[in-house]
Amino acid sequence: GSRGDDLVGGLGSSRYDALQLQLEQRSELGISALVGYTYGEWTEAPDESGESVRSPFDSRHRLSAAFVAALPLGDEQRWFSSGLAATILGNMELSGILTFQSGRPVPSPFDRERPAHRNADLALLKYISLGDQMLQLRLEAFNVTDRENLERGRRYQLGGRFGF
Repeated sequence: GSRGDDLVGGLGSSRYDALQLQLEQRSELGISALVGYTYGEWTEAPDESGESVRSPFDSRHRLSAAFVAALPLGDEQRWFSSGLAATILGNMELSGILTFQSGRPVPSPFDRERPAHRNADLALLKYISLGDQMLQLRLEAFNVTDRENLERGRRYQLGGRFGF
């Protein structure tokens, strides 16, 4: 948790308390996963009255899951283990981040919340060995489910990274 006092011109305070849980798993099959859950409460007392209200940034529940999985394709793998298909499809990973978050409050006399935030981002990575160097090609998709999130719509990105 955290606490802030004398925030705006010597007035106002804020308080954030949370319970955070995390689970991480790595498998011999080339799959890694990380899941985190946060139950939090963010309140503010905007003036000298000391009366606390929900902060506009308060989101009580947040569940995030991230994974990376080496695809069983290519040399010494389960599928497409030889030939041109092994060269093209080998050394690939699929990764993703899934986020579910409860809605934030809407400042009004009524106890209302904005819609919950749900998001899925995915990436397909291809590694190409160039002697001692490595080229990584990335195809990424953000907001895959095309759910209406206020922050952004669906986007795609193609990139590369050269490591030396």
